[in-house]
Amino acid sequence: MRNAAAFRTIAPLAFLAAAASLTACSDGGRLWSYRNNPTPDMNTLGMVKETETNRDVMTHETNGRALNDDGARFWLTDRPSRLTPRRVPY
Repeated sequence: MRNAAAFRTIAPLAFLAAAASLTACSDGGRLWSYRNNPTPDMNTLGMVKETETNRDVMTHETNGRALNDDGARFWLTDRPSRLTPRRVPY
């Protein structure tokens, strides 16, 4: 008799403890989404997407300006000719 009464008291508590331990480990799939992409806002190791885009735009802008300067030097339009006999204020 004594064992049956103890079993009736312990069995529901053990069931509740087991159910609580199983549900406490559930993360709703967030763990796998983190493992697949641990840094979701970063394109590279140190930059987020906006920073990388800004860097790319600045690089293209600088390269375009350098190409424009090189073209002006090639076509000799970057400064007036120094072959004139009079002084040129340049």
